[in-house]
Amino acid sequence: MEPHGKAAERVVVERLRAALPAEEFHLYPNAEWLGPMRDGGPARDGEADLVVVHEEMGILVLEVKSGAPSRDQPGALVDRRA
Repeated sequence: MEPHGKAAERVVVERLRAALPAEEFHLYPNAEWLGPMRDGGPARDGEADLVVVHEEMGILVLEVKSGAPSRDQPGALVDRRA
């Protein structure tokens, strides 16, 4: 069975592939990268759920979340999936 988060990522990729012209938009799911998290810091592994690239419009990096959002105080959203 596919984990809920991975299923949500797959749905987003499938819908964007169906909606965007493939010759103009390039989609890179689960794009891994290595780089510092802050200036002068050590390089760390990272992963973007989806990177969308268009030659003229630029790059869009998406982090897909699944599940219901919740709040711990007025205005503060909390991710309880940790």
